[in-house]
Amino acid sequence: MRGKKVLILGNGFDLAHNLPTRYGDFLDRCGIAYYFYEREQMDQQLFYYLQNNIWYDYFQAIYVNKRIRGETWINFESEISFIIYFIDRFSKNLLETCEDLSKELNNKENEDFDKLVRFGKALQNSYVHSTKTIKYVRKKCFDDLERLTKALEMYLFDVVENKEIKKLDIIKDINPDYIINFNYTHTYERLYSDKEEVFHIHGECIEGDTNNMVLGIDEYWSEEECDQHTNYAIFKKFVQRIRKKTGTKHIKWLNEINDIYQTEKLMSDIYIFGHSLDITDKDILQGFFTSEATRIHIYCKDKETEGELIANVIKLMGEKNLLQKVNQIPPKIEFIVP
Repeated sequence: MRGKKVLILGNGFDLAHNLPTRYGDFLDRCGIAYYFYEREQMDQQLFYYLQNNIWYDYFQAIYVNKRIRGETWINFESEISFIIYFIDRFSKNLLETCEDLSKELNNKENEDFDKLVRFGKALQNSYVHSTKTIKYVRKKCFDDLERLTKALEMYLFDVVENKEIKKLDIIKDINPDYIINFNYTHTYERLYSDKEEVFHIHGECIEGDTNNMVLGIDEYWSEEECDQHTNYAIFKKFVQRIRKKTGTKHIKWLNEINDIYQTEKLMSDIYIFGHSLDITDKDILQGFFTSEATRIHIYCKDKETEGELIANVIKLMGEKNLLQKVNQIPPKIEFIVP
């Protein structure tokens, strides 16, 4: 008898298979669809979701001008968070008009003024006049984020899922019992096995009208403040996971791992590939890192990535806890560099 093997996958997993799943790949394809929407059916469908879309207009503006901080989806989500947090801080009353908000978006004294101006223009392009209420702005921003998410699903389903891909030896040799997949795509199922249980914690791209993909932001208020500031909770990932019913299998599996250790004293192995281990997923990852029942194996693309991942693990569990686990013999956390 042995403990369980859990494989945790992030976007780096798809990138390692040479799949175009960066946000830049998506925005580039959207640009083609937006200007040549009469060419193909897919472009026409994408155009439907992109036309008069606040977030698409905003992202294209800051992407073309190289104003997005970084290249990962975390950076993409951080830009959404920057805007929502700005509105949340400034507008406490949802029933007031957005006239003052429009003026504040054009305040040159604001940090990242150029981004706020571009968002203000995106509001205008979407026919959001200053006489509209903040509640209307919230609804428009949320509806357009859902539309952008649907456009992303179409892109992944029609473009990415049809790409030819080859197996990675490092993955096929793990033979996990469970897979926690932060990706929307089905790369693992397509290449390796459809027998293991794969949990798409942020939803998955499927054909059809329904969409359970989570594309949102993390909590930006402090622990003391978050319960009092809930006007924009619908944009946050934990709320989207509840509303879209993506499930809680990761909790069930972690409990199973802990039970096996308590009854049989058997350790379970957690393999992490292509995930940044950013603090934005702390609520999901922390339990696996702090459990006495787990050994963590983190695959790093190169030495530079190793340094970034170590820094992020410190944010997840603290420097003291990391050192304690790394310095055990054998180590309970290891960083594997090819």
